[in-house]
Amino acid sequence: MAPYRIRLYRDEDYDAVRSLFARGIIEHAPAIYRHMLRSTRVQLGLLALFTAVRAVAGSWLLALAAVALALLVWAACREAQCCHASSAPRAFRS
Repeated sequence: MAPYRIRLYRDEDYDAVRSLFARGIIEHAPAIYRHMLRSTRVQLGLLALFTAVRAVAGSWLLALAAVALALLVWAACREAQCCHASSAPRAFRS
């Protein structure tokens, strides 16, 4: 195995490091999303939402729409998290 030499971070490495970090986050996001949807806590939360809307509104369709809207908002938040690292402004670097 070839010897490696690790050097200190330099300012010109910023774009390469940010790109590597963004690819790492985006690579694992779908698996995390599926894992969370299989979680008992999340499933119970969605069931509680469905039951509450069904009890208050008395409509099956409205209850299903509320759960669908909750999942869409969750998907939008996931997308925002994935894109955050790749679109973060240069001024926020430490």
